[in-house]
Amino acid sequence: MLYFKRFLTVAVAAAVLAAVTPAAQAQFWFFGDPPSRRPPSRPVPPREAPAREAPAPLPAQAFVPAPYAEKATINDTARFLAGLPIENAALEQVMRDPSWQSHAASFNNSWRQLDTQRLSKIRAWSAANIKDRAGVPLFYMFSGPDFLYANAFYPDASTYILSGLEPVGRIPVINDYSRRALGNLRQSMASSISLSFFITKNMKHQLRETALSGTLPILMVYISRAGKTIDDVTLVSLSPDGTVTPVESGAAPRGVQGVKITFHDTGKPKQTLYYFSTDVSDSGVKNSGFLKFVDSFGRGDAMFKAASYLPHSGNFSQVRDFIIEKADYVVQDDSGIPLAYFKRDQWNFYPFGRYLGPIAIFPGRHQSQLAELYHRGPAKPIDWGMGYRWRTNESNVLLAVRKDVGTRQQLRPAISEAPAGKPQPADAAGPATTATTPVAPATPVKVEASATPAEPRPVPPAEIQAKPSTPTDAAQQPTTSQ
Repeated sequence: MLYFKRFLTVAVAAAVLAAVTPAAQAQFWFFGDPPSRRPPSRPVPPREAPAREAPAPLPAQAFVPAPYAEKATINDTARFLAGLPIENAALEQVMRDPSWQSHAASFNNSWRQLDTQRLSKIRAWSAANIKDRAGVPLFYMFSGPDFLYANAFYPDASTYILSGLEPVGRIPVINDYSRRALGNLRQSMASSISLSFFITKNMKHQLRETALSGTLPILMVYISRAGKTIDDVTLVSLSPDGTVTPVESGAAPRGVQGVKITFHDTGKPKQTLYYFSTDVSDSGVKNSGFLKFVDSFGRGDAMFKAASYLPHSGNFSQVRDFIIEKADYVVQDDSGIPLAYFKRDQWNFYPFGRYLGPIAIFPGRHQSQLAELYHRGPAKPIDWGMGYRWRTNESNVLLAVRKDVGTRQQLRPAISEAPAGKPQPADAAGPATTATTPVAPATPVKVEASATPAEPRPVPPAEIQAKPSTPTDAAQQPTTSQ
């Protein structure tokens, strides 16, 4: 047997261990944990996401007003949802509720920022560029419950016709169930307020069955926050011949479901909003009666915002063609109708902001003609943003005005059929400008248009869009337009 001096014992033991231990393990003894080594990669079967548990059905009393709110008007209810003061003595206890006061403070802060950064600027832009459109209906497909921006661009429309795939929901009432759902209501509106559009993936879960489910509570909040007084809310159904019928209480739903809201602003005529939960793809509008209903209003104006580029698709040609035929003013970002579908001898175009192309989740939707328009315009700057490129100095807004509209001379287009070099008439000097809005060039820019627009590739599934998904292109319809 070998003997070692005490001070050599530890060193000799370590040496022996090193000799009989694999290198990787020896490294542990001397230097700590060895570097992690990943085993050879093996294909792992994808795991399905666990099914989301459906919420329990709400009891019938969730949709019955509390005793103190039995005499609340529909406008009182809207102001309750919007966090605004209610001029009804019977509802004073509601306004004293700490949870409602917190809700009101949150909305007040959000709206103060939203109005300062976007809405007030859009209203000023609209007043300068969209002339004499009071009393004209607005057609806003792919909108979801986006009355917010519809009203900012077209504050004096006679009728707002909105559509999306989201359900309408029930007419809300004031009770403990709706009070507890106020936080969920704020969450469902958060992306619309901060980004200017709804995120479909989130809305599918946020508009789940609660006392404030569906688009109707959101519409009521936006109308109230716009300073309007709501006079009436009626659930309606739309038949294949385009006829709208009130839905009787307790009746089984038939046809396309919708809602009709009438409201007014102080000293102004009454206005009406229709929202329909409907598929506006070619197959969807074939028998829904939706376009027949819209057509009954005659000529109008239109807008598109964060529309998932669905108007680019061949499966939405009927809605696209309808707007081109029936609208006189169209406000849109690049997710709306491609420039190639407008006939140059019928429309004037006014580009605003910057065209940077679609965001990454919408490949194949770049428009060379729109890029040329922005390059040679030049486009006038805007100090607000909207759509998928919602940041200031990244957004694009195109105003298309039909040439035979009586007020078109108030604007000077960046594209025209006038021969190059022909002087502009004195009455086409353009809209009133500010220090940040340069005057358009004297010679209009002309962009060559192909006789037949190339069919874009199908729209890819997107997490950010204005509406939820169903099979085919109809699945990708946005819920709004922010």
